[in-house]
Amino acid sequence: MDSQTYRPAPMSVGLAVISGIVLALGIIGLAALPLLFRRSDNGGWFVGIIALWILIVHAWSLWPRCYEIRDDSIIISRQWPYKSAIIPLKGIEEVKRVQIGKARLVYGSIGLFSDTGWFRNKEFGKFFMSVTDPDKAVMLSNDSRYVLSPKYPDEFVADLKHIINQV
Repeated sequence: MDSQTYRPAPMSVGLAVISGIVLALGIIGLAALPLLFRRSDNGGWFVGIIALWILIVHAWSLWPRCYEIRDDSIIISRQWPYKSAIIPLKGIEEVKRVQIGKARLVYGSIGLFSDTGWFRNKEFGKFFMSVTDPDKAVMLSNDSRYVLSPKYPDEFVADLKHIINQV
């Protein structure tokens, strides 16, 4: 079987607003750097601007670029320096649309470009999420739980169920 590629959903309004504000602050900070270097007591601002840009690059790198379904896995393509995440299809017992609700971040990035990393909530327990729009969330369950947000979630679910039934 050839692989099938799915684009992630466009960013939700909340993610887009937060990402826009943080990017604007980063750009304003970069523009202000020459002014900060004129004064000797502004080292803290310089460090803060650099830290903000490290955060922006980190979150941008985790942002899912596409979900690729292969014969034995789903690949979540990301940017350098992060490797693509691989979800094995073996043992997938359930694929369904879900509403995540409130989830606590265990490890990862939340609110900037995407919600990506390990999360926990009462309904699902611990799960890995790489989502750009929580309203288009799809959960895959085997020994672990994975949540993705393809642009066309119903088509993704139908195609993935078809592929899993062939394996």
